Amino acid sequence: MISETIAVLGSGTMGAGIVQVVLFAGLPVVLYDVSAEILDRAHERIAAGLSKQGRPDAIQQLRTTTTLDEIAGAALVIEAVPENMDLKRDLFAKVGALCPAPAIIASNTSSLPIAALAAACPQPQRVAGLHFFNPVHRMALVEVIRTPQTDEPTVASLLAFAERLGKTPALARDTPGFIVNRVARPFYGESLRLLGENVARAATIDTVVQKAGGFPLGPFALMDLIGIDVNFAVTQSVYAQSFNEPRYRPHLIQQQMVLQNTLGRKTGKGFYNYGGQQDAARSETQTPPRIAGSVICSSGTWAPGLADLCGAAGLRLIEELPSPLPEDLRAAFVVAGKDEGAVDLVLTLERMLPDEMPIFVQCADIMACELASLMIYPARLVGFDGMFMNGAITLVATPLLSEETRATATVLVQSLEREPVWIADAAALIVPRIVAMLANEAAFAVGEGVAEPDAIDTAMWLGTNHPVGPLARAADLGYARMVAILDHLRTEYGDERYRVAPALRRAARVGRLG
Repeated sequence: MISETIAVLGSGTMGAGIVQVVLFAGLPVVLYDVSAEILDRAHERIAAGLSKQGRPDAIQQLRTTTTLDEIAGAALVIEAVPENMDLKRDLFAKVGALCPAPAIIASNTSSLPIAALAAACPQPQRVAGLHFFNPVHRMALVEVIRTPQTDEPTVASLLAFAERLGKTPALARDTPGFIVNRVARPFYGESLRLLGENVARAATIDTVVQKAGGFPLGPFALMDLIGIDVNFAVTQSVYAQSFNEPRYRPHLIQQQMVLQNTLGRKTGKGFYNYGGQQDAARSETQTPPRIAGSVICSSGTWAPGLADLCGAAGLRLIEELPSPLPEDLRAAFVVAGKDEGAVDLVLTLERMLPDEMPIFVQCADIMACELASLMIYPARLVGFDGMFMNGAITLVATPLLSEETRATATVLVQSLEREPVWIADAAALIVPRIVAMLANEAAFAVGEGVAEPDAIDTAMWLGTNHPVGPLARAADLGYARMVAILDHLRTEYGDERYRVAPALRRAARVGRLG
């Protein structure tokens, strides 16, 4: 257990945040930076933060310095300077000489390889990553990153240190992006691709991700909060370090926004305008319409909550195809996946139902246009996402959809007390696409030995505030369903980006990951 003086290098947002949590835990800190003025501002921020936490006296254990020699004797040095490899390597070489073993030297870098920093330090076995998340005093996660040279005492000490600070450590191997910055890439990357494909506006995608998917913040609002330049830089770093792996390919939209300095909240404009009216998809609160009658709902597990929604709305559910049809029939829902006979069900229903009656088809693993092309009367086909229906239901309009069917579908979804959100036809829709890609990236990380499955889920839950870890969600939804969505994406796009992780495909075969 590290119980002696802790040195922190760099007094920016992350460095000051680390100092605050270390002081709060009762440990003395020496904070180094190149300017006394910068250190004075950091001291004020740290003191104010500790006062808000009810520990104003803890600031007395902080000493600041512009002389690197004054960190000599520290038991642990945490580097938190800007993300510049040359700057960090120079510091590691100097600190390694000033603080000999058994002192531990750790970096708070979010994306640079720890092994490259360790190579600049005498005795690289005592070097590791200690990656905190912003805001440090609120975020519970700390990633502990080991290189092939990091020894066991160093790892054990850092895990215990993180717990001493009241944090939850997640142990990971030194790979591009570690756990969170790697596994989270699809949350941003797929959303940018959906925007670039004109599937929906940024605000609409955010609405679907939040309301239907249950995420605390949509990807575009989150990029604005993080800083579009910061998010773009991490993506570029992971992409370059992985030798241009297609899953991490940066997007032109982000590059253009960085070039024009629309970086999000810090510049007043990003995907949203923070100087005036925000470009947000907002719906007025209103009493949902009541529709009496019955609906046909084919048996299947792709839309498990649909029957309950219909029942709560007072709609009578018909699971068998009746003959003759009831006079109060309003619509039909096909909730099977493509391999479960969705095409045959749609064609059967089309022959049975009146021409104007909507047929809703769950199309996370099949394009609505593909089904429409097989129909005699495709204007009645409405794609929908039945997998994610928390507060909204995603509806898919093909170019052939009639305005009458669109209006009928909108009212029917409103009667289920869900917000109808219309998007263009797109492979795997919005939330299924993002969730499947998150699960796939997590499965790649497991297969490559980056971290254990539980550590990955814990890191994503605590480090990104996702409602559930990607692997736990994949297990709940079904590994085979995740594979079906990913295979569908790869077929439609012909892009290696969507190849299935071997560990995930094996899990789909045997029902268990790892």
